[in-house]
Amino acid sequence: MLALDAPLSELLWSFVDGETRVNEWKTVAEIPAETAESKAMSKELKRLGFRFTGPTTCYAFMQSAGLVDDHVRHLLPARGRRVTSVTNRIS
Repeated sequence: MLALDAPLSELLWSFVDGETRVNEWKTVAEIPAETAESKAMSKELKRLGFRFTGPTTCYAFMQSAGLVDDHVRHLLPARGRRVTSVTNRIS
């Protein structure tokens, strides 16, 4: 990371043009394991000498870091309700 010409965060956010991509999936099954952006990120990171950066790993990172928002909106608890267990039962 120290050998990069620009901050790593700049490089990573460049794959989504600096803004969180909010996807509109209807079901969890629609959410891809990788995208064109994650493939490009993987290729660039590997070119720069990073390892363990396949397109699926890059997409999972993009989701966890907030570069993409893949929440299926209708599955989220409604406002005013609270999730009561790890199985996502709503009370």
